[in-house]
Amino acid sequence: MIGALDYLHQQGWISLESKQMIEVYRVLQKDIDLQAETTRLHTLFQQKERSEISRLSEMLGFFESDSCLSHRLAAYFADHQAPEQCGHCSACAGNTAELPKPAKPPLPTAEQLQLGANNCKAKARSP
Repeated sequence: MIGALDYLHQQGWISLESKQMIEVYRVLQKDIDLQAETTRLHTLFQQKERSEISRLSEMLGFFESDSCLSHRLAAYFADHQAPEQCGHCSACAGNTAELPKPAKPPLPTAEQLQLGANNCKAKARSP
């Protein structure tokens, strides 16, 4: 949310003022196409989310690697002179990190499924 507000402020569409512990917002540009801007911001935040998830996945993969972490880090920064084994990282010491796998969310109950189906039917009937 803060990122979206900062973006809108940078575009000159809103004014941000800090007033004690309360943030105050004022719309500066009245002729914004709300549907187009909503779609554009939604797409932007989806891209940012995918990018962050990918970045985090790469970081986790780096730390779970069984090859020398110093060598991999040096290669990332195009330092091809680094030795293949540093001798002091967890991988070189034979202590490859194993992060716990995320828990799977519980499956919905029969009541939750029925409620969802009823909501979908109600939405389909409404004009």
